[in-house]
Amino acid sequence: MTMRTVSPNNQNNKLERGSLGNNLVSQHNHLVTASYQLTLTEKKLLLACISKINSFESISSETPFSFDMVEASELFGFDMSNGGVVAAFQKAALGLMSKIVINKDVENWEATTFAHGATYNHDTKTMSILFSSRIIPYLSDLQTAFTTYRLLHIGKLNSQHAVRLYELLVMYL
Repeated sequence: MTMRTVSPNNQNNKLERGSLGNNLVSQHNHLVTASYQLTLTEKKLLLACISKINSFESISSETPFSFDMVEASELFGFDMSNGGVVAAFQKAALGLMSKIVINKDVENWEATTFAHGATYNHDTKTMSILFSSRIIPYLSDLQTAFTTYRLLHIGKLNSQHAVRLYELLVMYL
């Protein structure tokens, strides 16, 4: 089932505190049902970056998608007062560059990673992800067969399985 929602103006260069939870996460249903295993932090990092994409427009694999780490920590229930959050997100970013996602149908399959680059800016407390070119068609220029929900809806979920289940339920809603 296709869910169409009017997308907000996701200008990536505007990082306004308080808006991350209201961002929409839109991804092709093939990505929702694809085979991959991520940790909870990897999944939340992925979704925070996906929420910065205007899914109705084309993007490039060289376009960084940034989010505010302080705001993400509040949304996801992490304690930003210790340095562990930055290290956890760094580890998650490295995971997104190494974990394989497989999209398969009856006759074909495709394997790729989610990201090919990541940066963290200590001064602005922002993290940026560069999505791999093979994953971009599942995140941008979406016309049919996609699922959309607010990032806020998964913010406090405490299991990667709960997030995946939520996405599948929304997809079949």
